[in-house]
Order: sequence, then C-alpha cells, then structure tokens
Amino acid sequence: MLHSKRNLIVIIGLVVVTLVFIFFFNALVLQKKAPALENSKPETVTASPDPVLALKDSNVSFKNGTELVRKGEFEAALSLLNEAREQSQNSVERSVIDFVIGDTTFEINRSEGLRLLSAVAKNPEYSERTRALAMLRAFLMYFKFSDEVLLRQLSVEHDIPWTIPEEVSYQYMKKLDALYPFAFARIWMIEYELNTIRDGPVAKQLYESSKQAIESNIEDLENWSGEVVELTSTMGAHARLLSRLSLEYDAVSTEEVSRAFETLIDFDDARDLTVNKQYTLIYYADFLSGIGDFDKASKMLRLVLDEGLHPALAESLPRFDRSVKLPRLEVLRENSADQIVIDFISSIGTGLD
Repeated sequence: MLHSKRNLIVIIGLVVVTLVFIFFFNALVLQKKAPALENSKPETVTASPDPVLALKDSNVSFKNGTELVRKGEFEAALSLLNEAREQSQNSVERSVIDFVIGDTTFEINRSEGLRLLSAVAKNPEYSERTRALAMLRAFLMYFKFSDEVLLRQLSVEHDIPWTIPEEVSYQYMKKLDALYPFAFARIWMIEYELNTIRDGPVAKQLYESSKQAIESNIEDLENWSGEVVELTSTMGAHARLLSRLSLEYDAVSTEEVSRAFETLIDFDDARDLTVNKQYTLIYYADFLSGIGDFDKASKMLRLVLDEGLHPALAESLPRFDRSVKLPRLEVLRENSADQIVIDFISSIGTGLD
C-alpha cells in the first residue's frame, strides 16, 4: 500500500514537471515568433500627400503666386508661377504648376488658357489623373460661361469632330473618363444616355450602376485642396441628375434631391463660391417649380438677385436654352406673384439666335 502511494506521488510529480516544461517551452517559442507575426500585418496605406500643399511648402514662388491668384492679381501671379516652374524639381511639380498657369491664364485670355490646359491634358509625362483634371477644368470653363466658342476650341484641341454641343460634350467626357474616372464625366454621360430612356426602372438602374463610384469620387475630391472647383461642380452635376431622375422618372425621392441641393448651397456659401452657389440656387428653383413649390422656388431666385447676379452668370444665362436647361422655370414664371422673379426668368435665353 505504501509502495503504491509512493509510485502515485512520483507519477504526479513527473506530470507537473512535464506541464511546467511545456508551458515555458511554448512561451519561448511564441516570444521568438512574435516579431514575425508583427511583420506579417498588412502595411497601412496612407493617402498621397496633396501636391498643391506640398508645392506651396517647397516652392515660395508658387505659394506667393497662388496667393495672388486668390486676390485676382492674375498678371503678377503668372510672373511668379513661371518663376516657380523654372524652379520645379520634377514632372509632378511641373504638372501642378502648368495646370495653375493654364487656369490663371484663362482669366486673362480664355483661348490661351484653354490651349494651355489642353497641353497639360495631352502631355504624356504627366499622370493620367492630372491630365484628366486639366480636361475637366477646361470643360468647366466652357460650362461656366455657356460659350460655344470655347467648346468648339476644345473639340479641335482633342480631335473631336464638331456636330452639336450635346454630342461633342458627350464625346469629350468619354475621352476624359478613359483617362481617369472623374464622377463629373460619368454623371454627364448618364445625363446624355437618359435622353433615349423613357422607362423609370431602366433610368434608375443606369444611375445605380454608377452611384457608388460617383459618391466615392466626390469623397476623394474632398481630400485635395486644389480641386474645390471640381468638387463643387461635381456635387452640382449630381444634384441636377438627381432632380431629373426624380421629376422625369420618379426614381429618386424629392427629399433626397432637396438634401443634395441644400448641402451644396451651404458648401458653396461657406467657401464664398458665388458663381457655383448662384447656379445651384437657380437649378434648385427649377426643381422646386417641378414639384409645385413656387413660393420656395421664388425665394431661391430672390436670394440670387438680392445678392447681385455674378458677372459670369450675367454673361452665360442669356445663352441658356431655358426650355432645355431650366424647363420648369417657365411654370414658375406663369405662377409667381413676384414681378422681379418673372422678369429675371424672362431674361434667361434672350441672347440665343
């Protein structure tokens, strides 16, 4: 009996020793493996630095030149920007400077500005995104002033046969989209393709197939300090597309459309983007007229008129084909009790041949 107990104690002792050995052995193995496990974690992907901000930090002439652009001193700004180009270190810096030079030159000489932006778009040394951005900025200049002369020049610069503005714009957007998928181009192409669609579910499916990409690109544009014009223009194009999908196809709720317009109005107002804000207010008034809210539609137009119509709109609105671009404002003109609003609507499109 005593012998059996002694054996049992020995066995238990051996088990304990074995367990302790296993514990420390595993701890030692895990300690040795720890660095390998840590290194196996996926690397954190960080966004590329903003090229405009980076260039402002490294090139004083560029920083001072862009500040003069902001103040509207374009001739002096160009002198500094050309100095900045001579000081540039690589093609990335030159692409940013050339873009800003083209955009600034447009304020002095529109034709030359478009030529310079088109040169950036066609330069194979520059990134596809920068080239597409130059194409987009040039088109937005045409859109801003609604000047067919500018679109005709762009058609020549990019080898697009001239037919009618809608077809040329569509072909231009296809070329832009092939370079880089900016949402503005995708939205413009959807608008064009909707012209042949009568069925609501088909229209909604066309939009839904690109919705995620559009929203993702809008989020991406928010990260770049030099692309506020593209961001607000894309948000505006998106709001107009939603308006059309709602009014013509019942594919989007009126609440979603109003939210898109009002978000954009606040965005533009906070950044003093007067041209974009006034365009948005006018297009919002068109939508509100379409849903029969004539009082609010009139208020949107009065906000524009009370602020004072921006010269760019004073130039472009007479060239607008009201029946195509703002078809529902005619209903507002017939139902508004505000003579100032009535006269303003009547003035849109008066410069057409």
